[in-house]
Amino acid sequence: MSHKLYELVFSLYSHPNFGILAEPYLVQLLENGSLSLTFQKVGEANVEAFFPEVSQHQIRLISILHRLSNQHLAKELKVLPVNLENQIRKLSEAKDKKNIQLFEVLKGKLSTAKEEFFKAIDGTERIFEAGKDGYPAFRELNFRPEVLLRMRYNFSETGIQVDPIFNDSVLNGSALQIFDESTGYAIAGTTLITIPSGLKPSRLRPFGLKKSIEIQSSFSAEYAKKIVLPDLQSGIAILEGNAISEHIPLASAELNFSFNFEGEQLGLFEKKKAVISDSLPS
Repeated sequence: MSHKLYELVFSLYSHPNFGILAEPYLVQLLENGSLSLTFQKVGEANVEAFFPEVSQHQIRLISILHRLSNQHLAKELKVLPVNLENQIRKLSEAKDKKNIQLFEVLKGKLSTAKEEFFKAIDGTERIFEAGKDGYPAFRELNFRPEVLLRMRYNFSETGIQVDPIFNDSVLNGSALQIFDESTGYAIAGTTLITIPSGLKPSRLRPFGLKKSIEIQSSFSAEYAKKIVLPDLQSGIAILEGNAISEHIPLASAELNFSFNFEGEQLGLFEKKKAVISDSLPS
């Protein structure tokens, strides 16, 4: 058996205009099998020449990621690769309708490719976060599709505390990174997770810096109507706090759910606006 010289890795990095993108690299191995600091980007056309062990599954992933490459973007925008960065910057700052639409179409194509890539991975790949110096294998990430993300709402007289929680408590409190507004995956700490359907990825953006956010009482009723109710209907909300029972299953939550906050009293599951009372319920 010949000695394995390289490891194929898929490296995630942050693009200033397109969120987190991914690229395939071969990283040379040291004699002890660990990753060295020597690497090169590869494509579908040349990966087998350097890495005969590549599987058809890996080739498919590389082919998908080609649609995120500078080479492909330059072709899409009909510019020379050397002019690509400048052209993307111009489109991102454009004010005219035509170029704004062109930029949005381009972002949509990239999001589609990213979504296809993540749906295709099966956990056998080695996925890394790139370092700030461009090293593609800075921090390894674990893909765990079994991890469930839910939004927890803790109600009190001062407002609503919101934080994402996981069925693996080790991940609770982890910083979250999203890929973009439409790609249904995120990074929790060093774990790649699936964002549940019904939850817009952009809503997780604040949790990249904070473990939780606070909704002031004056905004709580409107927030409950626009955010909490849809989350309950999607099955991704957990309700806690002294304004409600400890947990309300959706099937029995039709009523008896009101907010003891100053101002408008909103029955969460009422379709019509509740009557404003002169005094708060005891």
